[in-house]
Amino acid sequence: MGGGDPSESGQASLDTYEKTLQNMADFEKSLASHSQLDCVSALANTHANFVQDLSSFYIKAAREAVK
Repeated sequence: MGGGDPSESGQASLDTYEKTLQNMADFEKSLASHSQLDCVSALANTHANFVQDLSSFYIKAAREAVK
């Protein structure tokens, strides 16, 4: 394995994880905007927002632990 600072590697992993979750949420919101059913759009948007909020909390805590 290569050298380097483990905390830098951890932060880079968290950056990638955060970007992936953001892309998934954006995709879900995009799909929701194309639904013809209001309840489906609302549910998909609510789920995407929930995932963003929860992952934001998790990533913030993980970043503190990696420091």
